[in-house]
Amino acid sequence: MKGEGSAKYLLILVVSAVLLILVLAVVLVAITGIALLGQFTTFKKPARIQQSINYWSRAEPISILQAKLASGTEQSQLLIKNRQMDTLFIKKIEVKTPDGNTIIVYNPTSPTRVGAGEEKVIDLIQSKVNSSICTTPGEVYDLVVTITYKSGDVDNMKQVGQKNLYGECV
Repeated sequence: MKGEGSAKYLLILVVSAVLLILVLAVVLVAITGIALLGQFTTFKKPARIQQSINYWSRAEPISILQAKLASGTEQSQLLIKNRQMDTLFIKKIEVKTPDGNTIIVYNPTSPTRVGAGEEKVIDLIQSKVNSSICTTPGEVYDLVVTITYKSGDVDNMKQVGQKNLYGECV
């Protein structure tokens, strides 16, 4: 009969501990759910941007290592790389919205030489007519890129991205 009281207290302690663990688990699940719900609206944006970076950084013959599309008066630029063993000459880069509006053009007076494996910064000129892209920093862009170039004796070759160029305006 002496151990009977101790057993009751031990049982109450075990039941209390189990209830406390259950309450903590419910609170943890609720906090996690609230945190995830807050991020669902922006969940797809980083994935698209990362897929775009993965594609364009490996694209051939010309890859885009970095895109800086600026809002305001800052200069928009592309950091490109020639992934071929031969020198390429960039004749034109057109950047369009998915519905076909040209918004950015690089059209030098003479083709820009990019040696084998060379990286080069290209300054872009944003069209004044269609300047609705990158009106504010952090805005997400979705663009179709076409690069016209010369390789050896073959002129006016075109590289059209299999994936759009996604990113955030600076």
